[in-house]
Amino acid sequence: MAKNTRKKGAQVESNMAKPWKPKKEGDELQGIYRGVEVVDGKGKRDPFNSYHIEMDDGETVRLTSAMLKSKLNQVKRGTYIWLKYVGIFTTDNGPSPDYEVTLEDGAELIDTLGDSED
Repeated sequence: MAKNTRKKGAQVESNMAKPWKPKKEGDELQGIYRGVEVVDGKGKRDPFNSYHIEMDDGETVRLTSAMLKSKLNQVKRGTYIWLKYVGIFTTDNGPSPDYEVTLEDGAELIDTLGDSED
């Protein structure tokens, strides 16, 4: 299996994990964060990040979202996380699914892309 690297310490094996796509706001996913894979857009689009989560049943799923980048960059591989789909957020590159991310210690991660309210 090939390994892809976004930054040192954040490797994940490319194992053909199936995509996880929420159907409605409030859909949740939980499991062990296994890291990020940089996927080649093959000339059709820019390379993008695919985040891998190993669910409790042992199956690994992947998610892609610009909003996850700002949150999961803070998470170490092997951390148990909960993701809750909260809708679509419009980024400079277009619409992207957004998630609330909570760590096993109960800390909720905030995005660093949105505007802060001072």
